[in-house]
Amino acid sequence: MSETIQRFKFNMLRREEQHSFNDRVLQILHNTCGTDFKVYERFEAAARTFDNQIADQTLNSVQSLASYDAVADNAWSSMNLQLKASLVHPRPSIRAAAEEVSAIFSKTPNPTNLNYDQEYGSLRTLLTQLATLPEETLKTALVDEHFKALRDAVDAFTLASIERIDALSKKQNGLLKAASNDCYKAWLDLAKYLELMLSINELPGSGEAIDQLNILILGIKRRLSARSKSDATPSSNIVAEEIAAESAQI
Repeated sequence: MSETIQRFKFNMLRREEQHSFNDRVLQILHNTCGTDFKVYERFEAAARTFDNQIADQTLNSVQSLASYDAVADNAWSSMNLQLKASLVHPRPSIRAAAEEVSAIFSKTPNPTNLNYDQEYGSLRTLLTQLATLPEETLKTALVDEHFKALRDAVDAFTLASIERIDALSKKQNGLLKAASNDCYKAWLDLAKYLELMLSINELPGSGEAIDQLNILILGIKRRLSARSKSDATPSSNIVAEEIAAESAQI
């Protein structure tokens, strides 16, 4: 029976790997020595905060673009409505020009309900194709201002996705790093507590918990070491998957 728990730096783990490690630690303690002690509660709270930061990073990245997307959606819808009106305009020249525009516009189904990658890929293609028409045709069809509004909205969304999301990512990464550091501190306290309880024989199951944690950690350290020596960078969830595989053997 081991009396101490192997140590390693959390900053060696990617966020998916740390999430898997945190969950497995909680499972091991729950199955061996229980959860009715304060250091467990602190580690569990730190682990949940870490998970929430991962979720917030993804959610906020989407939310920060919502207002820009709404402008683009409205611009597309406005142009669509105007084009339909121009197609039935009483003036023949307007109808003829609208038919030319519609021949291109109608090839792109309503993109406003698609995910951002698909929507803006479609919109950029549409704008490129419409730009091949003479400016006078767009003007005669009464959609030239709508075309410009849609182009500006797509450009604004694209710029926002680069600048705003980059800034948000830096902020969220800082919060995520802080949450990871809190997890690490809580983990060290938890490890010290288990070692103390084993030494004074005060917590039934602490020895089994330490043994299982060491099996888990040794597997992680072995794989992290192999990764650091390899020129190829494996997928970010490889260690996470191996943590699960290692756990199945405990």
